[in-house]
Formats: sequence, structure tokens, C-alpha cells
Amino acid sequence: MEYTVKMIGGKAVYIVDEHHQALMPWAIERRKTTRPFVLLTFDYHTDTRPAFLHYAFSASGQDKRNAAILRREMSSAAAYGDDDSLAETVKKLRNDEHIDYAIEAGIIKKVFVFSFEGNTTWSVQERQYWEDESPQGVMKRMKLPPPLPPYTYEEPENGIFIINTGGSVIKSANRILESGFLMDKFAAAATMAAGSGINCLTECPFVLDIDLDYFTTAKSIQPDDASFFYNLVKKAQFITIAKEPDFVIRHRLENDLDSDYLLDKLLRHIGQAMS
Repeated sequence: MEYTVKMIGGKAVYIVDEHHQALMPWAIERRKTTRPFVLLTFDYHTDTRPAFLHYAFSASGQDKRNAAILRREMSSAAAYGDDDSLAETVKKLRNDEHIDYAIEAGIIKKVFVFSFEGNTTWSVQERQYWEDESPQGVMKRMKLPPPLPPYTYEEPENGIFIINTGGSVIKSANRILESGFLMDKFAAAATMAAGSGINCLTECPFVLDIDLDYFTTAKSIQPDDASFFYNLVKKAQFITIAKEPDFVIRHRLENDLDSDYLLDKLLRHIGQAMS
């Protein structure tokens, strides 16, 4: 078994070492319901690479064409009904390929990634403004400023929306769990969600997924006002936490930070939210 589970105030909290191992708890919980979940994930990285990308490249002798064929074949067989076969699948995934698999398998239907990496998903207006590389488009950008909100969104082809949380420096990293900051980011996510048919993002059945490398300072895990985050904890169907100790060390902005410290603090928050 590649996960542990704790019941905290009646909430199932699954803990894994590497992020792709969260696929097993997602599948277990998916079997209990009739429809796929929405995924709200907090992560330093976006973790949106195609499933089996690394495995297929290696298994095909690094032949790109054969690797692409193999990857498509493996993804087309994505499923979540059997623990043994899913455990074998997890072994063939990297820790940035699990979201794509979960979508292919029908475990997850839409994803909202709150991440330090990756650009925020463009609105229809932004895409029309920036993607036109014709002479007319270039001239338009020389004459007109970029569009401003309100924006409208279309669902990305892969079903994954990205909300950049900009935490590359300590000041911005410190605020990632603060209610005011989260309210602002979720307002953007809610506009994206409306474009894909979700009227209220926090009222649909969702998974709260947290990679500990998202926390790069001690202050980032100890907000002054965690009420918005506590509300997410209470409303989530269940919670998954990836410890990712190596990535915590790689991205931390303070040398004494590690995954054990962060896990302890996060579990305390969950306990407080569920009390």
C-alpha cells in the first residue's frame, strides 16, 4: 500500500510520499460515487504532463514515434476499478503524470491547479489578443492595451485550468493560505469554472489535493487568517497530501523547512477546521 489514511473529524485524509501515488486514493473514493470529481490542487508544479510519457519513451527505446503510439494505447485503457492493476499503473507513472491519467480514467472531470509554475489559463479575450500573429494582430497590439476583466473562458481541451499563485519570493510565498489571497484566486477560478458549466466551484463534489512543496516558508503554512482554507477542508469530499520531501527541500526558501514539519502543521490545520 502506497498511502496512509487518517480520519480527522470524519474527513478522510490520504497521505502519500510521491504525488502520483495519490491516484490510488482518488480511485478508491471514485468507486464510492456515480460521477467523477473536480480536483482542486495546490502544488509548486502544475503536474500536467501526459500519462506514461516517461515510461513509453523508455520502453520504446527512446523512439519518439513508437513512444507516442504506446502512450496513446496505454492511456486509452485507463481505468480505476481494480486495485492490483491500478497499483501496476502507478508504478509506470511519474509524479507529474497522474492528473492526466485520472482524467482519462474518468476519476476526475475538471481540474483547477493553483501553482507557482505555469501561466494562468488565458481568457477568450486574452487569447484573441495575444495569439494573433498576423500583421493585423501585431498592429492591433501596438495600438491597443491588453484586455482587462471581466473575462470569459472556454474549457481547455485537457480540462485543466491553471491559476498562477506567484510565490517565487518570500513575500508572495508567505500569503498562499491567507483568506484574502485565496478569495482573490478563487474568484478567478470561479470565472473559469463558469465557462465549463460549474456554477459554484466550492459546492460541487471536489477533492482537495495538496503537495507539500507548495509551502516554501514557515509562514506560508501558518497564515494569520485561514478561514477560507478551513472552509475548503470542510467542504472537500476527501483530502490527499503528497509529502514530496525532495521537492520540499529543492524549493524551500528557508533551510530548516522539511516535509515532516509541513505535514504536522497541515494536519493540525485540518484538525482545527474539522473541530
